[in-house]
Amino acid sequence: MLGLNIIQEHQDIINDFDKNDFTIGQLVTKYKYKERTIKTIIGAHYRRLKPRESELSEEILRRDNHTCQMCRKLSSKLHIHHIDQNKSNNCTENLVTLCPKCHLSIHGDHFQKYIKILKIRHKIL
Repeated sequence: MLGLNIIQEHQDIINDFDKNDFTIGQLVTKYKYKERTIKTIIGAHYRRLKPRESELSEEILRRDNHTCQMCRKLSSKLHIHHIDQNKSNNCTENLVTLCPKCHLSIHGDHFQKYIKILKIRHKIL
């Protein structure tokens, strides 16, 4: 029974984050997990891509030269980030390649700073 409660709690964390209702810091307070644990739960969720999304992901990775668009480092484990945080807005101008470290950092309390950097780099302002 404990395992099912943990799975449900992890799903609640993902749902709260997806709806943009909570920052990482607020999720830490609400669920009494360490920040790293919250980021791991969220990160694991987003690594599971649907098949049709992988084609779009490959297009974005090629466009961005398999390089994180924030720290400019090459990485074999890159994420595709929705700049406006609207997961249904999959136009290529709204998607950017990020390394796991940068991706997790922008979903924290410093989100507005990083979103501005990404918009400038992609000339979306």
